[in-house]
Amino acid sequence: MFDDQISLNSLQRRVLSAAVMIIAVVAILYFGGWAFIGLLSVLGIITLIEWVQLALRCHPRLRNIYLFAAIPYVLGSFVCCYVIFTSLGFFWAIVFLVMVWGSDSGAYFTGKSIGGPKMAETISPNKTWAG
Repeated sequence: MFDDQISLNSLQRRVLSAAVMIIAVVAILYFGGWAFIGLLSVLGIITLIEWVQLALRCHPRLRNIYLFAAIPYVLGSFVCCYVIFTSLGFFWAIVFLVMVWGSDSGAYFTGKSIGGPKMAETISPNKTWAG
């Protein structure tokens, strides 16, 4: 009964979810307006939650520094995205996203192929210094 179901490995799932998200983000950028502001708001909140969860797992001496830096860093990042889109337009917003996605993908595949010592196992167990 379950032999007919499609089984996806981790990389296939990542590529499939990335493709869906890229299409959604590009469409929202194209239409702009409240959809774009809503997307930035939702992603900003998710990013802030993730940041706080990671900071709480850090060494106690660093925890307060990371928590204090969370709001200006995350808010600043999303304000920059908004400024790039509103001042430079759709094309340059896409160029910016392609650069971010490309560097992130490059780091992932470099880390997977080279391996090496782990960077911060409690925060990101598979992240290596090579990546």
